[in-house]
Amino acid sequence: MLKIKYPDAKIFACKDENVLMASDVLPAQGASVFEVGGTTFVHILTPGHTKYHSSFLVLKSPLDTDPASEEALDFQDVEASFVGDTIFAAGAGNNFECPAETLYMSLHKNDLSKCPDMTYVFCGHEYTSVNLDFSVWVESHGEANSDVLQQLRNRQTECIERRRSRKPTVPTILGVERATSPWMRCDQESRSPTIRRCLVGVLNNESAMKFLEKSRNVVTVRVVWLWLILGSVSCRLTYYEQLLQAIQAASKDESSGAQALEALRKLKNSSVHKFVDSVPI
Repeated sequence: MLKIKYPDAKIFACKDENVLMASDVLPAQGASVFEVGGTTFVHILTPGHTKYHSSFLVLKSPLDTDPASEEALDFQDVEASFVGDTIFAAGAGNNFECPAETLYMSLHKNDLSKCPDMTYVFCGHEYTSVNLDFSVWVESHGEANSDVLQQLRNRQTECIERRRSRKPTVPTILGVERATSPWMRCDQESRSPTIRRCLVGVLNNESAMKFLEKSRNVVTVRVVWLWLILGSVSCRLTYYEQLLQAIQAASKDESSGAQALEALRKLKNSSVHKFVDSVPI
C-alpha cells in the first residue's frame, strides 16, 4: 500500500524470494552501507526469526569514504538499530525458519554484537510487559536479591507506569538488554547460572511438569481437530517431547548458548511461568 501511495519510494530489502517490489536488493552476506536523506544506514543480515531477516543500523556520522564502504565502517559509531523480530525488549523472536544456533549467532556473535551498549533498539513488536514477566520468573530462581532481578523488577515498574500513561516502552537500550534479558545472557562466555537453575527446577517441579503434560493434551486436541477439518496436519505430537529434550539439554553444565536460548523460547511459549509461581531448586 505504501509503494502504491508513494511510487517513487525506495524499498531496501535483502535478497529473498518472498520480497516483492524491492527497488534496492541488498546482498545476503556482509554489511552494506547506504545513505538516505543525509543519514547513513548499515544493512546487516540477522537470520534466525527468518532465513533472510535484515536489520538496519544508523550511524552517528557519515563515513569519510566516497562512496561509503564496509571497510571504513566502525560499529562503535552505531547510534540506533532497527532489528525487526531479532531482539525485543526483554526478549527475542521465535526462530521460525532457522535453527536456534542461527538466532544465537545473530544475537551474540555477528555484526549486531559489535554495536555499543548505548545503541537504541527499535524492535518490530512491543511485547515488553509479557517478556519482563517471563524474565523475572526465570531470574527469580537464582539469588532472590540479585542485582539483575532488581533491575528487571525496576523495568517492570517502569513498563507499567509507561503503559498507564499511554507511552511506548520501545525503543530499548542494547546495554540494558545485555545486562538483564535472559536471551542476551545465555551466551557461553557469561552464562548466568540462574538460567540453568531455572531449567533444572522445572524438571524437578511436579506442578510444572503436570502443567506441561496438560498443555500437551490441549495441543493434541487442537492438532487432531485440524487434521479432521483440513486433512493436512499430522497428528503426531512432538512439541512436548521437544520441550523436555530442550530443557534437559540446556540444563547440563556443558550445554551451549544456543541450547539455552532454544529451551527458554520453548519454555516461554508453553506459558508455564503464568501458572507455576515457583520452581524450587
